[in-house]
Amino acid sequence: RRGVGETLLSDAAICGERARKRECVRKLRRAESSDERAVEEARAGRDERVAVRGWRASVEMSANPLSQVMSRALEALVRSDSRNGDRVSRVLVLGATGKTGSLVVEALRELAPALSVSAGSRSARDNADVAWDSQVDRVAVDVTDIKSITDAVRKTQPDAIVWAVGSRTPREVDAEGVAKAVAVFGDSPAGKRLRANQARVLFDFASNGRAHERFSPLDDVIMGGVSASRVERDPVEKGGLGAAFRGYVSLEQNGGFCQARAQWSRMSPLNLSGFDGIELTVRGDGRRYKVNLKNTSEPEFVFQASFDTSAGQLQRVRLPFADFLPTKRGKLAYTDGSELFSDALELSNITALSLVVSKIDTSGMANAAFVPGEFQLELGSINAYRAITPRFVLLSSAAVTRPFWSEEDKAAYAFASAIPIVKLNPGNVLGEKLRGEDAVRASGLPYCVIRATGLNDKEQPAGSQLVLTQGDRAVGRIHRRDLARGIAYALQSSSAAFKTFEIESKPPRAMQTPQEIESDFRRLELDSRIQMYPEH
Repeated sequence: RRGVGETLLSDAAICGERARKRECVRKLRRAESSDERAVEEARAGRDERVAVRGWRASVEMSANPLSQVMSRALEALVRSDSRNGDRVSRVLVLGATGKTGSLVVEALRELAPALSVSAGSRSARDNADVAWDSQVDRVAVDVTDIKSITDAVRKTQPDAIVWAVGSRTPREVDAEGVAKAVAVFGDSPAGKRLRANQARVLFDFASNGRAHERFSPLDDVIMGGVSASRVERDPVEKGGLGAAFRGYVSLEQNGGFCQARAQWSRMSPLNLSGFDGIELTVRGDGRRYKVNLKNTSEPEFVFQASFDTSAGQLQRVRLPFADFLPTKRGKLAYTDGSELFSDALELSNITALSLVVSKIDTSGMANAAFVPGEFQLELGSINAYRAITPRFVLLSSAAVTRPFWSEEDKAAYAFASAIPIVKLNPGNVLGEKLRGEDAVRASGLPYCVIRATGLNDKEQPAGSQLVLTQGDRAVGRIHRRDLARGIAYALQSSSAAFKTFEIESKPPRAMQTPQEIESDFRRLELDSRIQMYPEH
């Protein structure tokens, strides 16, 4: 508090307002006396929102420059503390005595020696047979028993979990065991802290029956078109997600867009500093939609990012702020100078957030996925999220979706669908692994799902180039030691979070540098589908 106070006093002096400087001192003293407990809890990373409310109440937000400086500084303090409190310092590796799991422990000790690593296996006897250094804690855990998992998590208090469990009982381990581990970790202090700090709820349509009222239509009728839209309640108890953006979009009279907009005043804008993107929980109709953010008074100037929906499928869409492009009247706003775009998105001063369906894409070109007619985008929530490293890394298998491919896809990708594991699928092992993946994706925890191709330590040399792909069409091999290093790298990279991908190695090329692997993680697409296992 003393450091923050000195900084705020300096800011006040810069403003040249000595009277307000004295007022700042008075309010800071009042904050210290009335909200000391709330601030201490925020510093411990236990309740970010309590601290924000407490400080804001004492600062008494207003439109004057000094109050804005104080608000930004205090919010930055809370964000900094919450991020520091969520750094990974303890990792629990489940399946640690297996061929791959033991190598994961070794890779973590080598690549991240500051981490405290706990090795979990079914029995203490299994642990005793593996020679790790003295810094590795050993814990017995039965991944089919939720009480055993709970005891292990309480004992080790991990900030992250790596699942590297092999099994001969797919349903009990690969599906139900993963679901139990995710649930236990989500209810742990670390899991609760993650959920509290990694996102800021902007609109919770499922819980707040009036959240949809913040949105007003702004359709092409303002330009002479005939399209019409609305955001209305879509009750959860009746099968909805909470709200829905519905309407009819038409090309008649040079129209072609519908927009639903929520606004904040210029005196009290939405401040998303410290966050990294917008997250939406939606169920769409197969159309492409856009999100607009506005932080300037210039008419028709917004920042846009688009996303595709799959008809009838629940999706969690993440749009990094870096993907929002400046546009004016549907065209990208370029510059004539050295910078590519004319403006950068100022996150501290957002005055509008809109949902859009349009004939024009974010590129300024025609939207190839646009079809005039009725549309519906169901809305569960809209949040601001922080980029964070994965906290549940799941080792799964390539080919998990292939038993459920359409006949057309099986024929088109016969090289991937005709391999023995797909044809045999003993005990529905691929399907059960996919169920486990779905449990991780639906958890709300920062995760990474790594689908290994064929494990081969005899013919596949270690230290080979790692190849990361998506779409579940990879057919290849990988040495377990290389797989373990890939898992260790993913655990430390925020670019790997909320992503599912296949991994194989390609000799004779050598393994990439950590910086090159980080670039490979960044090129991967974020997951949007929550459930991949077919319902029927």
